[in-house]
Amino acid sequence: MHEVYQAMEQMFSCGLYSSYSSAFQYIDTSNLTKIEALNLNIYQATSLKNLQDFHRAESVYHNVLQLMKQLTAKQKSRSENNESLYQNENEIKYSLYECYVALGQTNAAINQLQNIPPKHRDKKVYHALGSLYSKTGLDHPASAAYKEVLKECPLALDAIVALLKLGMSTKEIQDIAASGGKLPTSESTWYHSYINTQATLYGKDFKACVKECRNLEDKQEFQGCVDVLLTCGLAHAYAGEYEEARILLQRAYSNDNFLFQGMDTLASILYRTNKVAELESHSAKLMNTSDQRAESWVAIGYYCHLNKNFKRAVYFAHKACQIDPRNIEALLLKGNIFLDLKKYRDATNHFREALQLAPYRLEAHQGIVECYIGSQRHREAANAATEACKQFNNSPRALTLYATALLKEPLVIGRAKPLLERAAETGYLPAVYLLVDLLEREGAQEKAVAYIKKNLEHETSGRLYQMLGDLLLKQGKEAEAMEQFSLALSMNPQDDLALAGLQRIEAANDGVGGVGLEASYDLEMTEVASNNESSMVGVVVSGGGGGSEGSGGGIPGGRGRGIVSPSPGSRVGGDLGEDSETEAVWSDGDLNIIGGS
Repeated sequence: MHEVYQAMEQMFSCGLYSSYSSAFQYIDTSNLTKIEALNLNIYQATSLKNLQDFHRAESVYHNVLQLMKQLTAKQKSRSENNESLYQNENEIKYSLYECYVALGQTNAAINQLQNIPPKHRDKKVYHALGSLYSKTGLDHPASAAYKEVLKECPLALDAIVALLKLGMSTKEIQDIAASGGKLPTSESTWYHSYINTQATLYGKDFKACVKECRNLEDKQEFQGCVDVLLTCGLAHAYAGEYEEARILLQRAYSNDNFLFQGMDTLASILYRTNKVAELESHSAKLMNTSDQRAESWVAIGYYCHLNKNFKRAVYFAHKACQIDPRNIEALLLKGNIFLDLKKYRDATNHFREALQLAPYRLEAHQGIVECYIGSQRHREAANAATEACKQFNNSPRALTLYATALLKEPLVIGRAKPLLERAAETGYLPAVYLLVDLLEREGAQEKAVAYIKKNLEHETSGRLYQMLGDLLLKQGKEAEAMEQFSLALSMNPQDDLALAGLQRIEAANDGVGGVGLEASYDLEMTEVASNNESSMVGVVVSGGGGGSEGSGGGIPGGRGRGIVSPSPGSRVGGDLGEDSETEAVWSDGDLNIIGGS
């Protein structure tokens, strides 16, 4: 063995890839054997790949394949040749696949793997083929590839998830795993529970998924398991139960501060529930951990969207899609941004792509329906909502979506009411809100009030208190209405509708005909009136006419509003005009990222 070859081989084995790549240019391989020269080329290609110089690595790997063919043609025994090489021909093709994936050349990557003869494909190759086939929409070949992985490696959990997403049943997967005879019997209990949780999650049976996850977590050895918490949190999120999902996903993240899976979903929940400070903190933590993950860009995109900074939000969502084109939250984020900008065609395209990748996400169906409604295409909106009902087995959320579409068409509003009643019976609050609104539009205010009070016996909601206050105010019951508005503001100090209701009460009592709170005002001032009757009459007249500057502050309505009103420094309604800490961090970057646009 030549000493130069030994020195280069040692440098490569020590992981000094940059040094090896530099020194390789000066090595004269004419004095080496053909095997040694070929190995040095393989080392060079591998070094370049490890240095992420994929274009150059691809070129060297192709040269290596040509040299291998020439060497094989001259030698009788190919096996003897392979025993002396650092990598054989099939391993070189797999390395080329890795280069093509890094370069985003999916078709070239598939071709390289398909060039490996089936009898020489190991489980790593089948797994890679399954992933590529799934990305290109070739479901049947993808399923066949993942099956080959599962036969020999039944604990390949990502292969199980991929097969479930492709529509394979739980029984089929368990049969495939058992056919290989390599499933450890000691792990069979949690293994079957895991398959059930994932099957129910992607099969849109979210309640069953939550139940299965809780059964797993009840076992001492799985308490606090990040994957169980994550799966349960996602099930709640996909079911629209955002508060439960937020708690579980935050627990999962607290147990693993480097967790990225599902953190984009957590960001979307914080956005939907208007938790500005938490979303800002969450996005900053993810970005500080890694800016090479799509979830980080999705989180900061949602934060900018919540701030109504659409330009930055679109850019960050697009950045997430570049990193991971199949990221569902990134597609939904882009769709919702375009929807807010009234660019319905662009929004629809993104929602449809999300729907194709994740039919278990009702948000994609909802986005398409809202795009049709915004475009005044109400019949298409109803058709899209009908499809959602079919896909989600008439779940309360799907029925409410269908009713929302019907409510936009005056001729079919009557068909929406039984749908809302059916959904509201389950306690689904958005259905309750719509049903109350519909009852009010029909003039059945007493029925609407009774319905709200009945729901408040089982579940408190700031929105229900606010709606009840509005109804009571229209019925002239100002004192009761003020109490409901105060309860709504106690649950959400930024409730603009409840605050507006209190202001209407004050304005009404500052008017000439105001008597509801004026009566209580007169009772409080009775003693003063007895001592100074003429003076009191002046005050009452001034208060009733609304002419004096200080009269509003003296009535109970004024005091009530003063108690629940936000402090001068607070942000009523989510005033997000100024750049926060997270936006300030990225403002310098924006000058380069989207400067000049």
